[in-house]
Amino acid sequence: VGRSAEELRGQSSRILYFSNQVWEELGEKFTKDIAERGWSSNETKWKTKDGEELDILLNIAPLDVNDQSKGVTFVALDMTEMKRSQKAAREHEIRLRRIFESAPVGIGFDVDRVIYDVNDELCQMLGRDQGELAGQDCRVFYDNDEEYERIGRLFYDEHGEPVPASTETKFVTKDGRIIDVLL
Repeated sequence: VGRSAEELRGQSSRILYFSNQVWEELGEKFTKDIAERGWSSNETKWKTKDGEELDILLNIAPLDVNDQSKGVTFVALDMTEMKRSQKAAREHEIRLRRIFESAPVGIGFDVDRVIYDVNDELCQMLGRDQGELAGQDCRVFYDNDEEYERIGRLFYDEHGEPVPASTETKFVTKDGRIIDVLL
């Protein structure tokens, strides 16, 4: 919080909050929780000495449940960077999802050769719905076992880990047509 222990010692915790209202509401929540279960855990915002906002997970419990006038102990976890990282990850996922959904090429994701997700373009190419493909073995794409095995050897190492590769192959559509594809 940008303050030394000496600066905080003996001070009201109010100096850590942006407003009296937030401080009072959180105090009421702590009081209610402690009365009900003997402790409280809440997310809040603290301000640093310089006015910067911190995301805090604050856990609090009385030193003596029967006599709260003896004070409380608390643990404050600064979650600011974690929250920023989570927000960035969500935004990144949204961008990737938009690319995936709007790409003019067929895209599919598999895990251990089981189809996890496919975009609309791939569904249209194969004449299938996403629901038909999700959860299916990738074998459904191929006309024969030999080609399925060849692709498996090319795109997965001896430990079953995916490796970067590219090749031409043929997929089979729902109506049995064979189409050329570049994987």
